[in-house]
Order: sequence, then structure tokens, then C-alpha cells
Amino acid sequence: MYSKKSASVLLTFTLFFLSFIANAQLAVIYDKDGYVNVRQGETVKSKVIDKIIEGQVFFISLYEDPEPKGEWLKVWLPVNPDPKIKDFLRYKSVNEEGYVHKSRILYLNELKKLNLVNESLNKSSFKKSNLQVDVEIKPFDKIKHVISKIKDGGYMIDNKSDFWGFSNSIPRNEFKAIKITQNSNTYIFPKEALAHLYDLNVEFASLFLGKNDELYLNVSGGDGSESYEIIWCLKNNKIFSMTVMQTIP
Repeated sequence: MYSKKSASVLLTFTLFFLSFIANAQLAVIYDKDGYVNVRQGETVKSKVIDKIIEGQVFFISLYEDPEPKGEWLKVWLPVNPDPKIKDFLRYKSVNEEGYVHKSRILYLNELKKLNLVNESLNKSSFKKSNLQVDVEIKPFDKIKHVISKIKDGGYMIDNKSDFWGFSNSIPRNEFKAIKITQNSNTYIFPKEALAHLYDLNVEFASLFLGKNDELYLNVSGGDGSESYEIIWCLKNNKIFSMTVMQTIP
């Protein structure tokens, strides 16, 4: 039988491992045209079914073939930007069918990673010369949300059953704020960029610097089969795109 301390250490290791694996498969593209084609099959002659633009984070699926030897990689592509959000792209769903040539792909963890200067269960901070990023969470406040049970035993929160986190329990935490300060200019993430995201593991947050000076902020949530990743791309000190996806099948 595990002691409480052993269970806590095991949980921390598991969360770190899942975050590391997901992080290793998150990717972006850089191309002179600003986008690359997503094809239906593993050939340049295959039908183009979508495209990935620079600043749009996607996921490389290695579950069917953990060590692909070909030139094409299967991708999970965020699609359907929320039309209600005008200031940035927040994708609502994921297309798990499509291939991209591996020469166009750059994994997120191949970019320059900025160091954490402060890390706790509730806050992570990154700092580099004139840039500071603070990511902070708080206990979930039931009083400030509308909560109801649904037939399958899960919950609806603020009239949404498809929120991110543990579906069969009240969330343990939520975002308090994300703030970016650069050259004395401060940008605070709008509520649309933090809404419906619960059970966050902010101590494993990562920040990457892109090739065109854009930033990629990655925060993990959930655990096990309900693990998910949030990745914001920031350009010119504000959000350009936001990807939320489950990375454990």
C-alpha cells in the first residue's frame, strides 16, 4: 500500500511525465508562404484537406506508429475558430486526420525554452531581460459559477458540459490571471482566453521563444485519460491563437 507521501510523489511524477510527452509532440510550422498544406494521405499528390498557419500549434500523433520511418507525419489539427471571439483565434475542435511532410515541422521543445524564475502549485513566472510572464491559478470558487448535475453523473458548469478538466467532479482550481510585461507594457489575458479551463497543473508550465520572436505558453490540465494541453501563441505582446486539445487517446 502506498503512503500518502509516496502517492503524492507518484502523482507528481506522472503529471510531469505526461506533460513532458505531450510537450515533445506539440509542433509548429515555419514556411516562406506562412502556411503548409495538410494532406489526406502520405504523398504530395494526395488531396489537400486543410492548412496550418504560422502561430497555430498542433499535435503529432505517434500512437498508431510510435517511430514513423516515412517522410509524412500524422497530425491532430485544431480547427473551427470560435466566431464569437474577435481578438484572437480560439479553436473549438480538433481534426485527427491528415498528414504533413516532416521537413515542415518544428517541435515546440526544439525552440528556445525560457527559464522559470518562480514555481509553485499556484504560480509560475518566467523572466528574460525585459520580458516577464506570470501564470497564476486559484481555488475553484463555486459561488461564482452555476453548477448542475447531468444524467451521466457529470456536471455542467456555467451551462457548459464540455469544459476542460475532470468531468465527474467539481474542479479543484481555475485560472486567476496570466500577465505579460514587456518593455514596461503589460498585457493581461482576456477572460475568453481563460474560460472553461479547470484542474490546471501550472507548476509544469513552459514558455518557448519562436523563430520570429513570437511566444508559446503551454499549460497542462487534468490527468490520465482526461489530460489536456493549452497553448497560446503570442505575437506583438498579445494573443494570436489558442489551442486546447486532449493528448491522451
